[in-house]
Amino acid sequence: MGVGRKISNRRAEYDELGFIVARSLLDPALIEHCLDELRTFMRDQAAKMGRVAAGDHLDDLIRGVMVPGTPERSFVYDSARCLASIRHLEARAEIQSMLRELGIELPVCFEIPSVRFDFPEESEFLTKAHQDVRSIRSGRCITIWIPLRRVDAHHGTVSLYPKTHRLGLLEFSVGSEENLKVDDAYIEHEAVPIEADPGDVVFMNSFVIHKSHPNSSNRIKLNVQAFYNDALAMTMGDEFQALAALPDFKDLRSREEQRL
Repeated sequence: MGVGRKISNRRAEYDELGFIVARSLLDPALIEHCLDELRTFMRDQAAKMGRVAAGDHLDDLIRGVMVPGTPERSFVYDSARCLASIRHLEARAEIQSMLRELGIELPVCFEIPSVRFDFPEESEFLTKAHQDVRSIRSGRCITIWIPLRRVDAHHGTVSLYPKTHRLGLLEFSVGSEENLKVDDAYIEHEAVPIEADPGDVVFMNSFVIHKSHPNSSNRIKLNVQAFYNDALAMTMGDEFQALAALPDFKDLRSREEQRL
C-alpha cells in the first residue's frame, strides 16, 4: 500500500474480522447467466444419461443427474466448474478491484473455480471447521464465495469464525471424513452464518476458520468458490508451497469408498 493511502472501511472491517460481504458487487444478471448455463448442461446430461427428472426445475435436473455414488456425479462436478459463465467470474474486474482493495497487490488464482451443490438431504457432506489449506500459497490469500441463490441459516450457507485469520496456519487433520478439520480448541467465538443474495460476494481471508451451515430448506444450495494468493507474497520452497502436495478431498473419499 502506498504511503499516505487511506484504508477503506471495507479494508478495516476485513482486517478486523477476516472477512466481508461485498453487497451487490456483481450484476445479478451474471449470476442468472451462470444458472442458465448450469440448467442447460444438466438438461443435456439428463437426456444423455437416460435419467428422468421429476421436472424441468434446476433442482429436479440436478437430482436426476447427480445420483450419489455414481461416476456421473463426479463427471458433472468436474465439468460444471468449467462452464464459461463460471470461469468468467474469477476474472471479473469488480472482484479483481476488491482483491486489491483488501491487500492482494497482484492476484493469482491457481485453481479453476469450483461449484458446490449442497443437497439438504446429504448432511454427511457438510464441511467441518477448517481453513482453506489446499489453496494457501502465501501469507496473503483470499477465498471468494459467490452465492448463486439466496443463502442464510435456513437455505444453507457458510459460517465463519471471526478473527481466526490472526492465528495463521494451524495444525490440521486430513482424512476422508474430516477433510482438513482444525481442532475446536482454536475457536473462541461463535460462527457467523452468512446471509447473502445473488450479486453479493463474500471475501474471506483463507486462514479464517469456516464450515458449512446446514440447509433446512428443500432447495439445493449452489455457490461458486475461487481462491487467490498475492503473487508478490509467494516464496518458492516456503511452508506454504508444501501445501500443494496435500491429497484432494474427492480422492480421499473415493479411496475410502473403494476400501469399504
